[in-house]
Amino acid sequence: MKKKIYIEIGLLLLGTALVWVIFSYLPIFKSAPSITIPVATEEKIGKTLAEELMKDNPGFHRIESKFDDSCMNVIRTRLLKSIGYSEYEYKIYLVKNSQVNAVSLPGGYIFVFSGLADFCESPEELAGVLAHEIGHIEHKHLIKKLLKEFGLAMLTGGDRTAAGSIARLATGNMFDRTQEEDADDFALETMKKAKINPQLFGILFSRLEEKYRTDNTLNMLLSTHPNNSARIKKALNYNPGTNFSSLPFDMDWAKFIKEMGEGEEE
Repeated sequence: MKKKIYIEIGLLLLGTALVWVIFSYLPIFKSAPSITIPVATEEKIGKTLAEELMKDNPGFHRIESKFDDSCMNVIRTRLLKSIGYSEYEYKIYLVKNSQVNAVSLPGGYIFVFSGLADFCESPEELAGVLAHEIGHIEHKHLIKKLLKEFGLAMLTGGDRTAAGSIARLATGNMFDRTQEEDADDFALETMKKAKINPQLFGILFSRLEEKYRTDNTLNMLLSTHPNNSARIKKALNYNPGTNFSSLPFDMDWAKFIKEMGEGEEE
């Protein structure tokens, strides 16, 4: 009798162990992986959305200034060099828009609003925001959100009405707190590698907080990047290391701002 009980207990334990192995290691029982698409498809989606934003939209008209374009390229080049390999060929557009904001789209598209550039006191501050937006793109935050919300068929279907609506939604608050923290971490590390003082990222947001909270208005860059106080503290306390030394951008920032203000819309 005892032998029978021991056998039954042994079989029960063996069965339990077998079930654990099946659910732990066999792929069919694992949680479904996140949807991934080829970079070429992601870039095509980003291009379509960018074109829709720039079409008959006064808030996304590009500023024509060769000098400003060259300055933006200097910032872009240093940031990308610090990242190393990237799947994307970044297109950064400076647009005439008074909002203090920047918008990223899938595939390497970034719009920098003139209001943001004007608010920044140096190219280093602007570089911090760009590094943050690049972080969203490198970690595929937006494309994952869009695929989940709309599906691949709608994103690649060629319906311009749908594309316009999706593009406008994509410029809003599409990121959760974890993704924002992830992009912040990416920005601070990228700034350090690019020899840009990471604390300037916190200084910029601290100035934004002071300006737009005290007069009871809400700036777009604050509203789309939640938990601002914690972000400021994290950036201001970021330690790039004892061997860190910053390297200022070699550009005429005052001329950049002046030409941006005089730039004609396309």
